[in-house]
This record gives sequence, C-alpha cells and structure tokens, in this order.
Amino acid sequence: MNLKPYAIAAFCLFGTTAAADVYKCSFTQNGAGGWSGKTLMVQFDEAKNSAQVMHNQTMAVSKEWYPAKLNSADAKRAVVSWKIKLVKDRKGQQANLDYRLRLVKSSNRGVLTMRPETYANNFQTNGTCQKQ
Repeated sequence: MNLKPYAIAAFCLFGTTAAADVYKCSFTQNGAGGWSGKTLMVQFDEAKNSAQVMHNQTMAVSKEWYPAKLNSADAKRAVVSWKIKLVKDRKGQQANLDYRLRLVKSSNRGVLTMRPETYANNFQTNGTCQKQ
C-alpha cells in the first residue's frame, strides 16, 4: 500500500503546526493473517493530546486518518493506541482489535502490538519509524 500521498496530506494539514509529529513506520514482519501491514503512518499532537493512524487494517474501515489515542508522549518516546471494531478473521468470526504502537524517538524504533479482544494471545512486530 502506498501511503506517501497521505504523508504529503498530513504535512500539508499539520506542517504549519510545530506541535504535530508525523512518522512513517516500516515493520520487519507483515503479521500473521495480515493483522499488520509493512507500513503504518501515525501523527500525533502532544499539545492537543490527539493522534491518528493509517495502515492496512484501518484503510479497510476508513480511507482517511483513523482516530487514535495518544497514551503518552515526551521527548524520548510516544505511545499511541486504537481499536478497530468487528473485524472478521479467516474463519468468519468477528473480533475487536486493540492496537498499540510504542515509538522510541532517539532510536527510531517502533513496536506494534495487536490483541484481539476475547482471545488469549497477542501479536507483535518490530520496525523503524522515521519522522516525516
């Protein structure tokens, strides 16, 4: 999926606001069953305590930025979470998916975790996140 047009749009929308940060994250694993694509865009504004994301699962629900929660952010790291409701798995069962991205700014490291509600397991992938 080509997210470059969305990164440009984010820059145009938020480029004049110094507090808004936009990152493009690339992950080493695609995630079993496609729960995570190889690319994710995240933008957050610490001053407004707001965040939005865009990746393969959110694009299936919304073609625009998907609302997220900025759990915490400081000069070193940021944690963003979001929920996608009623996604069908391979067997047709529905589940709500809870996502969390931990971003370490100094090392550009990103850790994406997804946990389907009512399931005992969770999934995780590591990658890099570059500020746009």
